[in-house]
Amino acid sequence: MYIEKLKSGSYRITQKYEGKRYRATVDFKPTPKEALEIITRVLQEETTEKGTFKAACEHYIEIKNGVLSPRTIREYSMYPNRLPEWFCKMSVAKMKSTDVQKCISELSTTMSPKTVRTLHGFISAVLGVAKPNMVLKTTLPKMQKKEPYIPKKEVLAAILKEAEGTQYHIPIQLACYGLRRGEICALDISDIDGNIVHVRKDIVQDSKGNWVKKPPKTPSSVRDVPIDSALAEEIRNQGYVFDGFPGTISNFLSRTQTKLGLEHFSIHKLRHLFASILLDKGYDLKTIQDLGGWQGSETVSKVYLHSLKLREEETRKQIASDISDFLK
Repeated sequence: MYIEKLKSGSYRITQKYEGKRYRATVDFKPTPKEALEIITRVLQEETTEKGTFKAACEHYIEIKNGVLSPRTIREYSMYPNRLPEWFCKMSVAKMKSTDVQKCISELSTTMSPKTVRTLHGFISAVLGVAKPNMVLKTTLPKMQKKEPYIPKKEVLAAILKEAEGTQYHIPIQLACYGLRRGEICALDISDIDGNIVHVRKDIVQDSKGNWVKKPPKTPSSVRDVPIDSALAEEIRNQGYVFDGFPGTISNFLSRTQTKLGLEHFSIHKLRHLFASILLDKGYDLKTIQDLGGWQGSETVSKVYLHSLKLREEETRKQIASDISDFLK
């Protein structure tokens, strides 16, 4: 490897590898260490297919494989398929911040702000490894404020009635106690101790699509959840909690909602119902957060504020009714 100064004032680094010369030009005089790092990146980009963003994604997932959960690896593996084809085929060496902005702008026309922001986070992480000196200046879509959906009592009662006599009766009830789909499907009969459910594992798909049990994603998800003694007895009489995978519970819920003419909502929304019920009963946010296995208080706070808003609306209606009654 040698470094030469050009007439323009820039410096050119040249490295011969396997009979071919590789060059890089910089506008400063690099130290031998800096020159080696620069030419090494050029060599990697030009001698392999790792120069494209898609290949950089694969490389990023590969080096992170040992520290990421199977679910995260699977999600990361699918992200490139959600990005524009032209962006995935683009050379990382030639990529600029404006290219990332163009990609984000294109995604924003068909995807929600939350999804776009998630994909941008992935792009940033990949480029942080493949092109560490690149500075991203991206304008992201503004997040849309959404009220948390909380299923009504009569809606849940209709669904539970439909689930009687099926293996879905228990999972839907457990979801009302704040358990996630994967946590429910990972439970064994040994996890039911009296009327306490020991949540210690989750079930997720790995990068090959296989379902695997693993510890929860966050320490806050490890918890002991008290349930009604009748539900605990129902589980023991059945001999197991649920014999299936998360998607089958969602499919049953969707079919039932269609059959009964109900608004469609995911089983995850029953966690919102769980938080709402406890808030109405006067339990503090920390207790609800711990029982639901939430790492932060954001979700519980949103449900709390939404419940307050509903109460205020009911209070206003009652005030109008009281005054009307008085005037009569």
